[in-house]
Amino acid sequence: MSRPILVPLDGSALSDMALPHAANLARELGTRMHLVRVHLPVMAFTGAEAAVAIPDPELDAKVREASQTWLTEKAASVRS
Repeated sequence: MSRPILVPLDGSALSDMALPHAANLARELGTRMHLVRVHLPVMAFTGAEAAVAIPDPELDAKVREASQTWLTEKAASVRS
């Protein structure tokens, strides 16, 4: 069995176009495919002219959850 194929996604139409090709390659090689998306912590800007950035854990958790849901849906669409 070959090594898994790592498919980085950023939510753009261009990255979505890579999915069918990666899926076909994974099938041909008999390997798994992993979908990934980079997450940067969400920051809130406060202070004079938004000069200070502080972590916003509540908003960050919502963004992570939305991103995970999006990846799960992408994976399901690739499987079908």
